[in-house]
Amino acid sequence: MTDSRSAKKQRQAAGANSQQIQITGDFIQVGVSELRAREIAEESAFRIVQEFQVEARASARGRIESVVRKLIPELSTEGLLPALADPAYCSFLEGAQRTAACLADEGYQDLLTSMLVERARQDTPRIRLALARAVEVIDKLSADSLAALSRVWFLENLCPDSPSISTALELFEQLAKDIFRDSEAPTNSSWKSDLDILDCIRLVPAKLAQLVSFDEILSHKFPLFLGGGIPFGEEDELQAELRAFGLSPELNESMLHPGHFVLRYGREEWLARDLAADTSVANPNATASELVALARQRNIHSDALKKLGEIVSSYPALAGLRRFWDSIQGAVEVTVVGSAIALSSARRWVPLADIGTLGEVLDSHNE
Repeated sequence: MTDSRSAKKQRQAAGANSQQIQITGDFIQVGVSELRAREIAEESAFRIVQEFQVEARASARGRIESVVRKLIPELSTEGLLPALADPAYCSFLEGAQRTAACLADEGYQDLLTSMLVERARQDTPRIRLALARAVEVIDKLSADSLAALSRVWFLENLCPDSPSISTALELFEQLAKDIFRDSEAPTNSSWKSDLDILDCIRLVPAKLAQLVSFDEILSHKFPLFLGGGIPFGEEDELQAELRAFGLSPELNESMLHPGHFVLRYGREEWLARDLAADTSVANPNATASELVALARQRNIHSDALKKLGEIVSSYPALAGLRRFWDSIQGAVEVTVVGSAIALSSARRWVPLADIGTLGEVLDSHNE
């Protein structure tokens, strides 16, 4: 027999434009429509706009609405509207709307929108920390500072998987064009202190440390492509081993060491990954190491780095990135706050699915 008081408790209606399910007498909201999402955003926007002087309210309202108009469809497309039922996300949204009121530039509004989407995708204490601070500082980032941050983060974090150095450089060049767009690399050094103050980078003076060169960084991204390789006519044993482990025996002619063949892998871990796909390979990492040694690609060839530098000069975006990087005095390291801004900025143009979630990128700062 049903208790009448219990029945009364269960006769609850869902809020407008929301969905509910019942579990042992309690109701849990599991969906938020686009209409309700806009209402939620408008409610917080109204409170924020009232904080401004009457003369500033129209501008503040228009800027906030510009962000919300872009945000809601993106959240809807990715199935992220339920985030607006989370008090923590609503609190973050309100802080972001307060920043939006101060952003006249459409590009910065788009960046803020991207950060709001990233926050809805994943909720961890580290993401909250990074994005909360990022939202506080983006209206204080100059165009030069954002351009510099994007370039430093790009070089520190991106490494396109490719079967050859030529393809790798082409992918890297296209990524640079897509992410940097029309922004110019700064020619002065004030961006360093600005980004340091805003917790986007850690700055080490030149008298204490200096960054390695652009070409050296590239060599660390694709070390196997700079290895010596197998002389033409001596590749049979290596190809037989590749076949034995279920890999393609096809080799590349080395662009950096003419007259030699090299494996179609720029990094040992990429080779190990493909070996791991074959369940008969007991230890993919050890096998990958053996194949690299057999290919004579363990060490960078003496002329390869110089040759790489010559080739990079033919790629305009990479050549510009090299000029910027090699002009930096001292050492810089992007923080979790800087990474949150740079990744959100880059994902306005390129999905960058291969580098993982924002949480995974931020966790890499511990490595």
